[in-house]
Amino acid sequence: MSTRRSYFYILIILAAVLAAGCTSSPEELEQLSYKPITGSIIMDESVVLKTGIALEIRLLDVTVAGDEEIQLSKQIIKNPNKSRINFLLRFDQADIQPFGRYVVRIAVYEGETAIYQSAGDTDVLTRGNPDTISETLVPVF
Repeated sequence: MSTRRSYFYILIILAAVLAAGCTSSPEELEQLSYKPITGSIIMDESVVLKTGIALEIRLLDVTVAGDEEIQLSKQIIKNPNKSRINFLLRFDQADIQPFGRYVVRIAVYEGETAIYQSAGDTDVLTRGNPDTISETLVPVF
């Protein structure tokens, strides 16, 4: 992790502790644990998928706006069925900071070209966001 990002996390944690009236100690924050992200992806039944496509589900750290996103986990499902696709993203819990921002981004690729994607990033894990999600994919134009 970069030094700049480390300082940013420290500042966020200190600000949160002060705002909460010092109700949480740094040790308590360190002991938070997060479950793997689970979910399902729904595709329109009318979609015709060719063989050789790949569904990519990624967990990204987007805490620092303007910085390069950091990929924490990725699952690729080759030739997925069309109806409901279930997934599980495991990650290293040490990479998750209590006040960080983490999103799941999903895309279907035909070769190198994205043909379907999630309508937007889905926030997960921290800031009251879930660890179980359901996404509907939309065509990429």
